[in-house]
Parts: sequence; structure tokens; C-alpha cells
Amino acid sequence: MTHSSHMDGLIARFLGPDAARGGPYALLGLSSGALTEVEILAARDRQMLRVDQHAESLTPAGDEVRLALHAAAAQLLNPAVREHLRARGLAEQRRALILGLEHDVVLTLGMYGGWTRRSLPRLVALAHARGLRANDVAEAVRGIAQRRARPRPNADKPVTRRVVAQPATAQVVARHRRAWLIIGVVALCSILVAGAAIRGALHSGARRGGEVAMLPGPRDQRPTPIVLPPQNDDDEPVEPGVEVPPEAAPADVLPSLERALSLAGSDPPAAERLGVEGVRGLSRHWLAFDAAQRARTQDVVLELMYRLGGSSMNTRPMFEAVGAGAELLRSDQATLNSDDVARAAWSVGMLTRLRRESDLSAQSQMLIDRWLGSALQGARPAQASFAEGAIAALQVMAPVLAGRDPGDPAAWRAWARGVEVLTETDAARRALLLAQGGEHVLASRLGPQRAAGAFESIAAVIQAMPWEVSQSRQWLVRQFDNREVSTPALSAATQALVAHGGAENIDPTMVLPANASELDRRALRDRFVDAWGLSEPGSDTEVLDLLDRALTELDAGLAPTSTGEQLLRSAVGYARLNAAASARWQGDGAAAIQMLEHFRVPDSALSRPAGGADLVSGSDANWAERYLQQGANINRRLELLDELRGSGGSRLGPVDAEVLVAEALRGSGRGVRERARTAVEQYGSSPAVVNALLEEAWRIPPIASMSDLISNVTLSPLPDRNSPAWRAAVRRALVERMLELLSAEGETAAIDLLGTLLDDAYMERTAVNRAMSSTGDGSSQPCERSALQLRARWTQLAERMPASRLPITLSEVERRRSGRIALARGLVQQFVVEQVALAETMGIVVAAERPGLASSVQGVLDQLDADIQRSTHVFEQVARIERAMVQLWELRLGLDVNGGNG
Repeated sequence: MTHSSHMDGLIARFLGPDAARGGPYALLGLSSGALTEVEILAARDRQMLRVDQHAESLTPAGDEVRLALHAAAAQLLNPAVREHLRARGLAEQRRALILGLEHDVVLTLGMYGGWTRRSLPRLVALAHARGLRANDVAEAVRGIAQRRARPRPNADKPVTRRVVAQPATAQVVARHRRAWLIIGVVALCSILVAGAAIRGALHSGARRGGEVAMLPGPRDQRPTPIVLPPQNDDDEPVEPGVEVPPEAAPADVLPSLERALSLAGSDPPAAERLGVEGVRGLSRHWLAFDAAQRARTQDVVLELMYRLGGSSMNTRPMFEAVGAGAELLRSDQATLNSDDVARAAWSVGMLTRLRRESDLSAQSQMLIDRWLGSALQGARPAQASFAEGAIAALQVMAPVLAGRDPGDPAAWRAWARGVEVLTETDAARRALLLAQGGEHVLASRLGPQRAAGAFESIAAVIQAMPWEVSQSRQWLVRQFDNREVSTPALSAATQALVAHGGAENIDPTMVLPANASELDRRALRDRFVDAWGLSEPGSDTEVLDLLDRALTELDAGLAPTSTGEQLLRSAVGYARLNAAASARWQGDGAAAIQMLEHFRVPDSALSRPAGGADLVSGSDANWAERYLQQGANINRRLELLDELRGSGGSRLGPVDAEVLVAEALRGSGRGVRERARTAVEQYGSSPAVVNALLEEAWRIPPIASMSDLISNVTLSPLPDRNSPAWRAAVRRALVERMLELLSAEGETAAIDLLGTLLDDAYMERTAVNRAMSSTGDGSSQPCERSALQLRARWTQLAERMPASRLPITLSEVERRRSGRIALARGLVQQFVVEQVALAETMGIVVAAERPGLASSVQGVLDQLDADIQRSTHVFEQVARIERAMVQLWELRLGLDVNGGNG
């Protein structure tokens, strides 16, 4: 017995004879049509489930069938292999259909006496019934003529055998040959006429609605209809994605979606087409809808995706239509117009809403996560709702729109309209979001010669601000103290406020001239404060006094003999002082005062409950011992698994963990494995469980249940299970989770907490908006990323400054950084390199802004170089660099570190 016949027998035993008839399509139980990756993987999982339910599922034969299923899925997931199989199948099917049509041509011409007005429509109808086009009738006629006119292979050879024939019989044979030659010539001559006539009939049928009636004929001559994939007039396959679907008009969006919903059960292709059209129109025009219409459209889109894709919502065209807008935000260099702003916000909002659906398949969740991750640049909305997702998208768009030169007023108006629509019941939130966008616009260095579009962009945001809210007024007042806002930009803002803002107690004389001095800015700021009755705590003098006292206090605790934890605690304190100075520079004196009053890291912030390192501690293994004693008693094993799950604990010893993980992977019976996997997820925060999974990682099968288990335990997404990198990603995720759990319980727990506080301090320094507190989502990016952003911002500021009196230049800073980064090992050393470059760039800016203090700036940088050379711990270097940056802030705010207030 050959290997092929042996394998066919195994497949027939587990999956039935239909699956063993050959080819990956038959093995997975799929038709040879256009398939998505989701459909292929779902078919594989469905067949794998059938194998698991078979009585011989745990035998080597079952493993062979599983390997065959994985191989078949891998073949179909390869676009080149799938296209080859599809083309070969279509070619064979088409040849069979053409041969059948040739038979119909001969019978029809015989029935109706050749080419007549009655035979031609019937041939066209017969072609349509077989799934062919009218042009294929001409191909069938051509095939008949070629076979009739083709000479026999031995026609020119002498006949060697004796043929005994009567003279009359020979004459009859000669006449038949001449008759066939005449028929062949006539058929060849009629091909052109037939083709022209058929095309004419096809076009006339299309003008009548695209249908040709089939004439009744003998019952035994009616062919079985076989439908081929649709083709265009040029006989080329219609490739997906080549033709962009139309877009519904604003008035047709909701009717189109509701019509698609009604057709989802009876005509899924039509429903999908209408749904895509409706989604494209909705994403562009949703800002024109009222709240009830927006809510209704979201519900209809969600319901339509369920009806078209089933409980797992596997409908790729609808997903692609929903996610198309998010693709616009993949690059921070994207060029967004007003339509793009609306489409991107709606797309991200709807994807965020879809992510909340628990019935989504793993592939759909990965697709949504990839779209949201690239669109939001790693940020996450505060809640999984449409409004929060759209707001997050608008926040990402603000710096992109502000980077346009000149600004696009239409895009900014669409942006402001989106904020208004999403916060129509929360004026304070609207003020916060518009302030964030407004500061991005105002922070650009506008000059009087700039194009009018930039000033119109500022006006678009100012006009949308809710000036009846006190937060909006406080924000504008703080912009007068914000050194990042140029005088021409502030002039455009005050002009828009006076002309269109509608704020009370504002008169036309309260417009800042474009060439106003610093004294003029201060005077107009005081007029706004008096007009609105505002109070602004936190003057420069008050902040500088608190900053100097806090710096002295931190210096007393910075010593070479300090431990790593003490050094890092000092570094966090210095970083908080830098954040306070940055807030004061941007005009938020109140926030600066609050930070300066809480610059110390209390001991309570570093206290963690002592947890036993269960990987090295002993374990009584009571549960594992009782479980293993049950042997083949499945019911008792299930009871013990339920007992473990109901114990309410979150930690296991190493022996219990290894037994539990083994049952989750290889337990006897599907019920045992499922309950064991649930218990593994419950105890996923136990290092022993993660370690047990890591020991089994080399033989964990790449199936859906295992991939979901690893993702839930490690809290990390995994690549596609068919990817060659899947196993490596599993091991990496388990190792990272293991290190995270162990570090949170050992001696380095305080270091990790201090690192998080340093992240928060750097995040405060990168904030652009100082109008009010943050959105409260509780997320901070790593400090090394914040350091990169800060250095880029200071570099841009230095490039606009006149040359300073320092011996160091920007090119020298970059050269030093490149050399240091090549020698850095690990994230901490790389962060130190970015710190040093940031401090040197700050020195260049401060020396250019205050030429009289250039010697003091050089003294700070020289002292920093000496401190770095003397440091014995990397955390001491971090603290020393942060201290130098505090001194540079004091110089910039007007305090000479060598001589008091300047």
C-alpha cells in the first residue's frame, strides 16, 4: 500500500470519504472559490474539532491527520499556491463546460436548421445556464470546426492493409468525405458571423436589463447550471480591490444600511455590497447626523456584521470598509483633508466599539488591534466606546494637522466639529480637547509673512471653544505666559476671539498686535484676567523659590555611597522638578506649585506586600497528589479541577502548577482540558504557572485554544498561529511575563516602581496642553521614548535660535550621541545617552535665549561632564543629569545658579 493510499484511508476514517478525494480544498471541506484567511483557519479548526471528537483522536493516526490539516491550511494560506489551485480548477471546469456547450450547439443547429433567429437566442441561453458567457458560444463553434477540419494522422500514408469494398460503397465514402469538408469550410466561414451576432445579442440583452430568456427544450437536453466566478467583458477575472466601491450619499446612508440588513439573510452578496457603500458614506458624513442617527447607524453596522459574518463576525469586506479610515493615521507624516479627518475619527471609533464584542474571532481581534495600534500610535482609549475611540483619533490628528505648512482651515474646522459632536453634553471635556488642539496650532512659529491659511486654522479652533466655561478662559490667559506660543500666533487667537468667540467682557481693543513686545503681552494678559475675574497663582518668583529649596534638599541626599534605590529615588525627585519648571514655562504656574509641593517620593509609595517566591519555596503539593491518585476517574478529576478553581486563590506551588498545566495541554478528555485551561488562566499571575508553561512551550500545539491561553496568561498578543515566528513569540512572551512577575516580588520591586514614577515625570514634561489636568486614562509611555520626544522638541527650538556663545553645537551634540549610543548596552544606558544629549541641547537653547548667562550654562555642562566621569552607578548618572537640567531650567526662568535671581 502506498503512502498516498494509506493517508487517504486515514482521512476517510476520521473525516469521511469526501475529504479523502484529494486536494487541500476537499480535506478542509471548502469549495474552490475565493476564500479569506479567516475562512481557511475556521475550516481548519472545524476539521480539527472533528478529529478531536473521534474515538481514535489520541492515536498516531489522529496526529497524522492533524498534520495533514495543518499542511492543507498552510497551502491555502499561501496566495501563490491558492491562485495556482484555483486557476487549475477553473481551467479544468471551463474545458468541461465548453465541451458540453459544443454538444448543445450541434443539437440546437440540428433542431432549428442551422443559424436562424430562433437558434441564436437558445444558444445564448444555454451558455448562461452552464455559467458561461455569450462569447463562449463562438469558442464552442470554433472547437467544433477545428475538430471537423483537422486531417486524420494517417491520411497521407499509403494503406498497407487490404480493404475489400464494393464500388458503390467507395463512392458513398468519397461523397461523405466531401460533405464533411464542405461542412467544415462552412462552419469556419460562419464563425465570424456567429461571433458578431452573439455579441449583438449580448449587448441588446444588456440594454434590456441583462437577461436573456431561455427557450423551452427537451427535458433531457437541459444542462445542469454550473456557476463560474464573474468575469468582465474582456474575459479577465475581476480582481478584488481593483474597483473602489461607490459611496452612499448622506441622505442614503441609513436607508442603504437598513436595506443591507434586510437582505443579509436572503442575498448576502447584495447586502455586503450595500453595507460597504453605506459604511463608506457614513464614515464621511457622520458629523452631519444628530445623536439619535449616529447611534442608530452604529447599531445597524454592528448587527449587519453579525448577520453577514456569523457569531464570530468574520466578514472581511465589512471589516476593511470600517478600518479604511484608520489606515489614514498610520503615518505621522500623513496629509489629512477635511474628509480624511471625519473618516479617520469614525473608523477608529467604530473599531474601538467592535473591540468590545466578546464573540469576535481571534483573527478579527488581531486585525482590529493592528489597525488601532498603528492609528493611535500605541495609545489606548479611556473606554471601549465609539466616542472615546473617535476622541483618541482626534487627539492623534492634532499634531499631524498642526505640522501642515500652511495650515488647512477646512481640516481644522472638521476636527473642531468632531470634538463638538463627541462632547456635546460635556463642555469641560470639549474645552480640554480644543485646548490641546489649540496649543498644537499656537506652538508653531508663525510670522507676519505666513500664509492666511495658518491664521484661519487658529481661528477655526478658537471659534469652537466654549468660552462660557472657565477652563477655556484660563487656558487662553496661560498662553500669554507660554513662551512656546509666538506673538503673531497669539495675535491671531485674540483677533478670532474678539471677532467670533462670543466671550463676555471682551472688546475690540483686546487684540494683541502681531509685533507686540513682552510688556504688551503681559499688559493684555492682565486685562483678560480682570475682564474674566480670574486668579493665576504661581508667579515666576514663587516657583523659583520653591525650586531652589527643593533642589537643595535633594542635593543633601545624593551621595556616592547611596544605594541604587536611593539614587533612583533622587533621580525621580529631580525629574519632578524639571516637570514643574516646564509647566511654569508654559504658563501653568498652579500645576508647577502642585508638583513642587510633592516632589519627594514617600516610603509608602514603594511598599509592596511581601510575596513568597513560589518557584524556589517548598510546596506540599496536596492538590497534585490527590489529583494524580484518581487515575482514570474522570469525574473525580473534574471535581478536583472545580475545587481548585473555586478556592479563590491566585498562586500555586511548582508541583501543583506543573500538574495543572500538563492537564491543560494533554488531559484525558475534552472536558478535563477545558477546565484545566480555565484554571491556568485563573492562576496566570503565579510565577510557577508561567514557568510550567515555559517548560512545555516546545510542544504546545499551534491551535486556537492554546494561542488564546498563552495570550491570556502573558497579557501579550501573538502572531498568526501559522506563522513560523509563533513558537518563538510564545517563548518570548512567557519569558517576559516570568521576569515581570519575579521582579515585582523580589528586591528589584522598588526599582520597578521608581522606574514607573520616572516614566510619569517625563510624561509630564512632554505634555503640550497645560490648560487643565490630563484625561485620566492612567497610561504613561516609557521615559526613554519621552526623552526622545523632548530632545526632538528642544532641537527644533535650537535650530530656530541664533548661534549661542557655547563651544558646543547641535552637530557636535549629535556626533557625541551617535558615538555613545553605539557603546550603550541595555535600555538604561541608552536612556542615559538620550539624557546627556537632551541636557546639552537645553544648554544651547538657554545660552541663545540669555546670552548674558552663557558662562553659567557652560559651567553647568562642564560640571555635568565631571559628575558623569566620577559616577560609580548608572543610577547616579541618571540623577546627576537630571540635576543639571534643573539648573538649566533655573537659568532659563531667570535665576543665576551662581549669583541668585537675574
